[in-house]
Amino acid sequence: QALKDLTENETRFAVQFAQNRQEALAVAEDLAEEMRLSEFTPFACELRFAKDGAMPPVAVSGQRAVGAVSGAVDRADLYRRDGKTYVRVVDYKTGRKDFDYADLTVGEGMQMLIYLFALKRHGKEAFGEEFHPAGVLYLPARRDVLTCDDRPTPEEAADRHAKAVRRKGLILRDDGIISAMEGFESSPRYLPLKVSAKSGVTGELADREQMELLERYVFFQLGRIADEIAGGDVTPDPVIRGAMNSACTYCDYRSVCQKGLAKHRERRMREIDNKAFFETLTRWEAEHGNGTTD
Repeated sequence: QALKDLTENETRFAVQFAQNRQEALAVAEDLAEEMRLSEFTPFACELRFAKDGAMPPVAVSGQRAVGAVSGAVDRADLYRRDGKTYVRVVDYKTGRKDFDYADLTVGEGMQMLIYLFALKRHGKEAFGEEFHPAGVLYLPARRDVLTCDDRPTPEEAADRHAKAVRRKGLILRDDGIISAMEGFESSPRYLPLKVSAKSGVTGELADREQMELLERYVFFQLGRIADEIAGGDVTPDPVIRGAMNSACTYCDYRSVCQKGLAKHRERRMREIDNKAFFETLTRWEAEHGNGTTD
């Protein structure tokens, strides 16, 4: 029986190893193809923002508190054009992760943007050249098993897999930057964009003014969060996106929170698109002046 159990365990391990190897190869091939189509080249992997890192910690300043954010970027890519150096931050995700504008409105999901704008602010002192933000992308580092009701042809299956590995994120609205990220003829394979004869290139884009507005907003939110921490505000204030999508579901403190018995707040969020998000930021800046916490 022991020999039988051992054989079964070895078989399961071998099957899992083969599946993992196949998935890893698929991800590597996909990444290699993206790099082949792009003029952006990897500049750093696991780029650390820390006291002993290649980049300093990201400084945070609120009205009542100052602090620092430490972390690491999975990958930073560079592209040089007309004497300028553009930087793109890429985050590898084995799970499902979207670039969520609703999250950004409440100060969540800002990690890639924090590091992108920190590279803009401190890239010259750390690496000797000024960096201009080109965008941020989540890269799905997985090979999904797709389910369907029909029996797709090999070509249809390949097309569906291609859609599954499309990146999520935000890109500078600049034709030269877009074509440098992916040299496509009719429609991009990897970028979160669409191309039509009527509308041109559309999708998750931000022009230079919107990028600058977003930078001010991100650091304003960091300052606000620092102030709340310094002020000792621990009032439950979960973000709720639906019955099955609540910050409380996997919260480490749910056993001691007692939200149902205590005074608390709830932020019920609805999905918003690119246009609505930047309209929200424009209204925010009109209310907060230059977007600082001062």
